[in-house]
Amino acid sequence: MSANTINASRIAGALKCMGALRKLEQSAEHGEDDDPTMAGYYGKQLADARALVAALGPMTPEQEGIVATLAEYIHTIATTGTPNIDPGGWLPLSSMTNEERLVLIDRFAVQD
Repeated sequence: MSANTINASRIAGALKCMGALRKLEQSAEHGEDDDPTMAGYYGKQLADARALVAALGPMTPEQEGIVATLAEYIHTIATTGTPNIDPGGWLPLSSMTNEERLVLIDRFAVQD
């Protein structure tokens, strides 16, 4: 693989990521049809993370977790501000099992 091919691939990947980030940012903006509940917020955040992972193509499960966490971090910054990433602070949905996510979403659904 030549240096030109490597550069072209890197640039193409960066541009693809920028497109996916634009979509994530647009989705994170509050719209009139948004579900105002915490369950709706978490559902949208998770959907945005999954969309970014899908846009970037095949990855290992570990890479998917990394990208999904970054997407959730970006979503959180765009919607509520910078999360506290210190131990015991913000916990991304991507770091939870499906069962843990459901418990969290159900807990907030009861409070909404």
